[in-house]
Amino acid sequence: MCLVIVISFSRRLRVTDPSAPAERAQYADLLSWLLARIAETVEVTPPALLDRAPYEGATAVGAIAAHVHGATVAWALGIGAGQDVSRNRVAEFASSGVPAAELAAALRSLASQIESALSALDPVRLDEVVTPTKALFGEGEPHAMPRRRGFASAIRHCAIHLGHLEMTADLLRAQAT
Repeated sequence: MCLVIVISFSRRLRVTDPSAPAERAQYADLLSWLLARIAETVEVTPPALLDRAPYEGATAVGAIAAHVHGATVAWALGIGAGQDVSRNRVAEFASSGVPAAELAAALRSLASQIESALSALDPVRLDEVVTPTKALFGEGEPHAMPRRRGFASAIRHCAIHLGHLEMTADLLRAQAT
């Protein structure tokens, strides 16, 4: 099935077939794949390197994973699915001492929660325009957006930080040898 998206000058996205389950399945599949890759990268990072930043001012692997988890909860479950969730962005970056297995399990559990939320979400709700709270939105000023933007933003954010995470882990391993 071909999904047609119409982009208007108001920057609102509208799917021409709001009953299409394929859109929700794509969001779930992409987020599941990204979160699994992030979990795998965390799991193969040696425990001694998990909370070490590769250089002054950089972010550690464990903190990146905690940030991805918090941001994805906010964007996918909070903004996208309309669930009542909270987020503490400062605590995400201050995270340390959490074992890799625990971080990875949280990321995989989040993927399952997102899949369940998307399966239960009425596709028409993807076009609902919401203005997220500052806590959920993160950096910048919150503004009105359709719920589907929450899922798209979560995908973009996870993809960016997957690359960031892989580069950080590579730098740490290179420094350790």
